[in-house]
Amino acid sequence: AGALTSSINATTDAKARVFTGSDLDVALGSDIPVPPSIAARTTKVTQVDRASFVSDQLAVEVLGVDPSTFSRAAFWDPSFADRPLGELLRAIAPPQSASAPVPVIAAGQPVGRSSGTLTFQFGGTKLPVKIVDQIRAFPSMSPSEPLLVTDARTLATRGVVASQTLEALRAVADSGRHLVLVTGRTREELLDVFSELELFDAIVIENGAVLLDPVTGNMQPLAHAVSHELVALLHRKGIERVVSGRVICAVWSEHADTVRDAIRELGLDVTAELNRDSVMVLPRGVSKATGLASALRELGEPFSTTVAVGDGENDLSMIETAEIGVAVNDAVPPLRLRADVVLEAANGAGIPTLCAALIGDDLAELLPVAVGRRAG
Repeated sequence: AGALTSSINATTDAKARVFTGSDLDVALGSDIPVPPSIAARTTKVTQVDRASFVSDQLAVEVLGVDPSTFSRAAFWDPSFADRPLGELLRAIAPPQSASAPVPVIAAGQPVGRSSGTLTFQFGGTKLPVKIVDQIRAFPSMSPSEPLLVTDARTLATRGVVASQTLEALRAVADSGRHLVLVTGRTREELLDVFSELELFDAIVIENGAVLLDPVTGNMQPLAHAVSHELVALLHRKGIERVVSGRVICAVWSEHADTVRDAIRELGLDVTAELNRDSVMVLPRGVSKATGLASALRELGEPFSTTVAVGDGENDLSMIETAEIGVAVNDAVPPLRLRADVVLEAANGAGIPTLCAALIGDDLAELLPVAVGRRAG
């Protein structure tokens, strides 16, 4: 039995180490279009070699795949996993919330956990992950390290493949313009996914409720904190995961009705604001627009010279207040409708284009279409 098991494992490993594209494996220096003549048999993958779990520094390889093309191009054998490839790929679809753990498949050597936080050697990026399945093998895996497989779109939008975006933002800063980061995350959540805070002149966290000094890390609340009684009541009502910041708190959007009931029960003067698949509880009157206004005052900049970029419902106030509002490709429909500019390139690839246009001609090339969209 032992010899048979070893033989099966050896065969499975050998099959898995066939190139991802089976016939040919080509490393691309940039994201170039696939020639039409081979498009039906080709898939692109994003490979990250230098990653490890924060808790114990277990080294892993990370592979980002395109579920729409991977199945038709990659070699797959039923011995690799107990579930079909299509089902596995659906399980790693990008989560709607930017703060949700990234679903990954673990292949090869067992990683011995169901979740954790990855850190990447370049950029210091951290990425919370949730392991949705542990399988025996996966195309292109290494025999020496576990392989984590996820959707390539998730890697792009979570900052793991963001070198071009970072360089584009640096170019904006070098042009003499101010950069302000406005996010719904708490400081801890922000630091989990991004470490280069000093790239920005000002940072607004907790959906406009707190100013964070990008150099010292000091926080300045812009409103009174949401009552601790609310957090305690939400726990009593069965909501286990409540994220609490310096001012706000947040839960998954499936609990929105429970949150509103709890607010009414306590008679609190707060609002519940949707952000994709989470709902945030904020002091009344606090928004990304008010937080940005505070940051701009400190920088001596008016809204009339501001370009705001967003993707979620909580960005509406900000892009409508700024002189020019920009929606990224995967922004929620209401934001796309109200934005002056909608970036067409997917997975964050539109940001470098936006930055270049801002530096080149103050977005003059993008604005004629945009003004017509809002006016209409």
